[in-house]
Amino acid sequence: MKMQLNVALQQNLAAEDPVAVLDRALKECMEQLRHVREEKALHSLVEQRDELRSRSKCSNDEREYKLQAVDMAF
Repeated sequence: MKMQLNVALQQNLAAEDPVAVLDRALKECMEQLRHVREEKALHSLVEQRDELRSRSKCSNDEREYKLQAVDMAF
């Protein structure tokens, strides 16, 4: 009986090692995924900012052109 218990304990310990390795690997993958998502969100924000700047510049250029046209009319 004691021998069976020792064998069962050894088998349990042997099974725990791969589980621990897989658990660490899963945690690392989740961290990498989180990092990629953060980078993607940041990239999206930068693109939105650049688009808004571009629109604003176009609007400013249009206003300046219209003001010049009005000045030339007088």
